[in-house]
Amino acid sequence: MPVGRGITGWVAESRRPRGGADVKQGASRNGCRASMRIGFTLMLSVPIESGPRLVGVLNVQSAEKRDFNR
Repeated sequence: MPVGRGITGWVAESRRPRGGADVKQGASRNGCRASMRIGFTLMLSVPIESGPRLVGVLNVQSAEKRDFNR
């Protein structure tokens, strides 16, 4: 996924985690259609960094409603 596109891309670009993103809301603009087809409803995305370098983004998805907290 390109940096800046969808939830994962936003997390990569901003380097800020995003928890509890509702995959169903705004699915087309967030690039989450595939996640919806699989049955996921919530997503937690966290940037993975090594010093100043972005290595990737870790996504945790859930089919059940839950709270992602610290």
